[in-house]
Amino acid sequence: MKKLLSLVIFLILGITQIYAQNCYNCNPATKAFTIGNNTTAGGLASFAGGSSSSASGTYSFAFGNNAEAIGNYGIALGNNAKINNFENSIALGSFVTSNVANSLVFGMGASGLPLVNNKPNSIMFGVNNFPSLTIVKPTGAALGYIGMGTDDPKEMVHVKGGKLLLESTPLGATLYETQTLSSHTIQLPTSATGLHFVVIMLKTGAVLTQKMMIQR
Repeated sequence: MKKLLSLVIFLILGITQIYAQNCYNCNPATKAFTIGNNTTAGGLASFAGGSSSSASGTYSFAFGNNAEAIGNYGIALGNNAKINNFENSIALGSFVTSNVANSLVFGMGASGLPLVNNKPNSIMFGVNNFPSLTIVKPTGAALGYIGMGTDDPKEMVHVKGGKLLLESTPLGATLYETQTLSSHTIQLPTSATGLHFVVIMLKTGAVLTQKMMIQR
C-alpha cells in the first residue's frame, strides 16, 4: 500500500512539474511543496496541488480541485475531498469528507451533500452521499463489522433497506431476508445434488440457540 501510494505521488509530481514548471513553490523552512493554481501547503513536509487545494496538516497531501487536508498524515485526493482536523485519514473521490481519525471514505457525494465518514477505525464506500458499504472495527470487538446501506453496523453483517441474498455452491441454498426481519424464505433447488443442511438460529443477547435444522 505504501509503495503504491509513493508511486502515485511520484507520478503526480512528475507530470505536474513537466506541464507547470513555472507554477510551483517549495518552502525551505517547512519542506512544504505547492504546485498548480491558488494552492497552499502550511504543514511540515506537506504537499498541495491542483486548484484551490490546501494541506495544513503535518505530512499531509491534498491534490485536485478544492481538496483540503487539515489533519496530520491525511490524504485528500479528488474534487472537494476533505480531511478534517483528525489524524491518519484518507478521502478519495468527489465531495467526500473524513470527519474522524483513522478512517477512509471513497466515493461520490454532491455539492452541499457530501459523503461523510463519521466512524473512527472504518472504511466507507458510497455514491450519491449514501454509505453503500461500511467496514468498522468497534472498540473492544474481536472482529470488524460490515454494514450495507448503513454507516453504523451493529453486527458482523448488517443489511439495511433491502434483501440479503446468500448463495453457495454446491449446496445451492438461497436465503432472502426482508427489511423488517420478520420473515424468511429458504429455497433449496430440487436439481441440486448432495446433502444439504439449513440451520436457523435465534440470537438473544450474546446467546445463539439452534431453533431448527432442515436436512435433505
